[in-house]
Amino acid sequence: MYKFPHGVEELEGIANRTDFDIGSHTRHQKDFKIESKVIENEHSVTKLAIQNKKIMSGLYLL
Repeated sequence: MYKFPHGVEELEGIANRTDFDIGSHTRHQKDFKIESKVIENEHSVTKLAIQNKKIMSGLYLL
């Protein structure tokens, strides 16, 4: 909770961490002898794409 001039409200912060979490978990897999396999999901139609910010404007995640 944060005390604003107009009263007390909940404060929320959102950070753009790019792939920090995924990268942190997968960076040293070989050092710890960890292997991961990804099975293709043939039923999914969702695609995740990050557009080039210099070329595209607007939404970066599709």
